[in-house]
Amino acid sequence: MDISYDSSYIYIKNFEDEAKILNKFCKDKGNKLVFLELYYEEDVAALFINNYRFKILDNAVVYKEQENKISIFHSPATTIDIRKTLKVFPWDFSAVVLQKNTPIRIKYHIRGYESDDGFGISIKEFNNGSFIKEILPLLAQTK
Repeated sequence: MDISYDSSYIYIKNFEDEAKILNKFCKDKGNKLVFLELYYEEDVAALFINNYRFKILDNAVVYKEQENKISIFHSPATTIDIRKTLKVFPWDFSAVVLQKNTPIRIKYHIRGYESDDGFGISIKEFNNGSFIKEILPLLAQTK
């Protein structure tokens, strides 16, 4: 597994199982991994930052829009569930990791991508240094 950094993104390449990697983000019981149909960072940030219309359930996140429409986002918690969810998405998936507190905050925006170098994951962290402190030690345990 290759991990590289640039100004505000972490890139992970050359791994065997992306579900194992994504599972590390929801090891903290307060974190929820949520797959989205929003791909661009601006769209994701607009939906989640300073937004009080979310409710976190065990396996889902409920979002109530201003028009009183309700969306339910699946929140897989195990590697097997994440693997099943990834089968629905092409490699270009988009997911967020939400921190369960008040207000609910986005911790990471994760994108799957395909490039000339192969497949990979890009991670935007919203708390600088949280990836190195929280996730990297867990990834070191991934084989």
